[in-house]
Amino acid sequence: MSTSKARYLQTREKLYTTLPKNNPTLESFRGQQQPLANLHRKDQ
Repeated sequence: MSTSKARYLQTREKLYTTLPKNNPTLESFRGQQQPLANLHRKDQ
């Protein structure tokens, strides 16, 4: 189950990075992903 969740998050991250910068949905998506991004930064 955790592998499928990790795979799901990877897919979301790919989608996030491929979204155009001026897309309004990017802002809401960024708001959802911000905590996850902070976690990744702390890990590195």
